Amino acid sequence: MKRFITAITTIALIMTSCAPKHEQNPIEAGVTLYNVAENQQKYAIDFFYTAMRFNILMTEAKAQGISNFADVKITENKQQRDLQAYFFGPQTTISSMDSITYYISFVNTTTNPQNGILTINTAGKTLDELSENDTWHISPNERSPKPFEFVTSQYTIYVESAEMYITPNLTPHSWNVTMDNFKCYFVEDVKSDWDLNMNINQFGKTTLRYADYFASHFEFRGGSEGRAFTDEVLYYMIDPENPIVILPSCVFNFISNGNINVRIDDETPIDETRFPSREVDIKRKYAGNCKTDITVVYNGVTETI
Repeated sequence: MKRFITAITTIALIMTSCAPKHEQNPIEAGVTLYNVAENQQKYAIDFFYTAMRFNILMTEAKAQGISNFADVKITENKQQRDLQAYFFGPQTTISSMDSITYYISFVNTTTNPQNGILTINTAGKTLDELSENDTWHISPNERSPKPFEFVTSQYTIYVESAEMYITPNLTPHSWNVTMDNFKCYFVEDVKSDWDLNMNINQFGKTTLRYADYFASHFEFRGGSEGRAFTDEVLYYMIDPENPIVILPSCVFNFISNGNINVRIDDETPIDETRFPSREVDIKRKYAGNCKTDITVVYNGVTETI
């Protein structure tokens, strides 16, 4: 059975608990710098993974000739499951008045960290069907009385604003994904302001049906920038020669390969006792069996952890 886990629990390449604990370790500050950016990045990119899950649900509904998403089923390893409940949680509902704009009303559970209403305008088409002038628009519902939330065991992230757009590139099975004005906070005086621009390409299969998604792999190129729950302005850039590779056959959004550079803006003053260098490189290489080797390059020191 393939596992489905959201970006909140899987996209981070290095979690703080994995960082070296000794305060004199030369790469510890680099790991911390990376985590500051990655923790912001994972909340922004989660909107894309939500859109992708919804697109798979739409695609399966069309292929199966079903109008009610709650009735869509898939069979995997001889086990049948309700796809909507599997992707979004059993209490989450999806509604639409025109089959163009959809409202996903998330209910937080132990397996679903999202809470609140997300609006997805699809232009009446799946991502596979988009033409040059079509766009998917994803944002928290502005009429909702409460902000959209990401709920973890330790804290809740409140989303003040977010505007994600997905448009097709000229190359088939390729999309440009932008996130503007992604502003969120977990306490009132610790807020972020993040923008994202990436190109995402699908390889291996030519549709986004459930089975084809998990048989494909995806390459992410581009980057993000902004404040990430800190005063520093950060840049999160993917090496175009070594893009992030998502391997869904392991987990829905499992990162198998990719090099990322995180850098503090040159105009931002830094405490050199906290960050002796402004930038860190994270290099991820697939080691087989759904595992990766992670190398950190920081302040002249290279270490694999």
